[in-house]
Amino acid sequence: MATPTQPLSSGPPAAKPGGLGGTVAKGAIWTSLANIARITSAVLIIPILSRFLDLADFGIMQIAMPIILFLMIFNDVGLGPALVRAENPSRAMWSSVLWTNLGLGLIMTCGLFAISGPLADFFREPEVEPITQALSIALILNCLSIVPGARLQRDLKFKQMTIVEVVSISCGIAAAVVTAIQGAGAWALVYQQVAMFFVKTIMLWGFARNTTVAFEYRWSEIANVFGFSSNLLGTRFITFLANNVPNLLIGRVIGVTALGAYSIAFRIMIVPVQIFAQGLTSVLLPTMSQFHTDTSRMRAACLRTYRLVALIIFPALAGIAALAEPLVDIALGEGMAAAAPILALIAPVGAVKSLLSSQSAMYMALGRADVLFKWATIEAVLISVGFAIGIQFGLITAVQIYVAVLLLVSLPSMKALLRLVDGTLLGLGRALWAPLVISLAMTLTLRQVWPLDLAFMPADPLLRLPVFVVAGVVFYGVGLLAFDRKAFGEFRTIAAAIVSK
Repeated sequence: MATPTQPLSSGPPAAKPGGLGGTVAKGAIWTSLANIARITSAVLIIPILSRFLDLADFGIMQIAMPIILFLMIFNDVGLGPALVRAENPSRAMWSSVLWTNLGLGLIMTCGLFAISGPLADFFREPEVEPITQALSIALILNCLSIVPGARLQRDLKFKQMTIVEVVSISCGIAAAVVTAIQGAGAWALVYQQVAMFFVKTIMLWGFARNTTVAFEYRWSEIANVFGFSSNLLGTRFITFLANNVPNLLIGRVIGVTALGAYSIAFRIMIVPVQIFAQGLTSVLLPTMSQFHTDTSRMRAACLRTYRLVALIIFPALAGIAALAEPLVDIALGEGMAAAAPILALIAPVGAVKSLLSSQSAMYMALGRADVLFKWATIEAVLISVGFAIGIQFGLITAVQIYVAVLLLVSLPSMKALLRLVDGTLLGLGRALWAPLVISLAMTLTLRQVWPLDLAFMPADPLLRLPVFVVAGVVFYGVGLLAFDRKAFGEFRTIAAAIVSK
């Protein structure tokens, strides 16, 4: 049996001729496109739905959906990534993983029906019960999608995965918009999720027709990868708690309206992370696993990944923090104004999460899911305790503590990874200082200039916002030219690798 400290045998297909860098670059582009498609369900759909739904509708969904996502953690039990890393998995292994996931999904669906009533009573929202029960359909659909998804990821078929994401998300959005216009209220968000998971499952199996499964089950196949998958499962569970304990506390202590404001701010903040950083995980795992025993190469890959994430994500979140108020007002309307100050405060969380998200793939490639689990646990405990204390003094104080705790925990977590590849925090600092400092300077400048009555600047916020976005991009570009010209060389290298493929 593989142990947590002993990597599974690497087995994803080798990169095609042209170099691993090109494979990663092209895969990153496809996964980024898939995550851009997710924006429409996470953010771009909000301006439309906010015209037909109110904050309470979003708040009710924010109570029910985290329960579904929590149970989806156990649908997979970490076996999907284990399939990606395993060397030549047999038909028995593919089949055993499928039936394990499906069996757990059926059990959890029954459990969800049982707890939906008490859950509605706890939050004093009767509509939570039927909505939670209806969302349970997504559990079974998700179970059926794990094996074909692992097959496509293992085969580096990121283009097909992107097509699946775009089509399924589009179908979900269409279902939500149509039903919202018809007055479905919070149920429009339910229809969105069910339609999305249904289409996604059907399409994944269509693209992964070469996946060989049968009516057979061998516990030994599961046991062989359980050391890796159990730590990964624990990490997902703990990370889920860290992300959703704030939702539970806000909903219980303050109410669904405040929860709706927080959830909207969180959705906007997490978008850049989802587009690029989280997308890298599905690419880095199968590719970095190919050279996980080469310490010097792993160290260079880790530092470069951190740096590329920072170069792209840091300025995006800096701009969101600087222009949070006009962004929310223009995109979502005055009724959502309560989300703006929360968005400005929580933006640094996205910057840190972008680094930690890509870092999780590095830990998995190294076969050290045990270390990943340890730091995820420390992070979750400190965030939960800090938020529970802060919420007693209001939502703003709780978010401020959340940001401070995450910033404090991130450095030792990164140090632990770098130690595994003979790296140092000093080396990380050299890689990150320029995008960090330039992004912070851009944020401070834009926030100071926005309220000024400048003769050459449009007074209408709708016209003023694009001008400031362009100004922010120019500010960041000039900063890189002055202090980090190598960044442009790295961007050109990635572009050349993609084109050459």
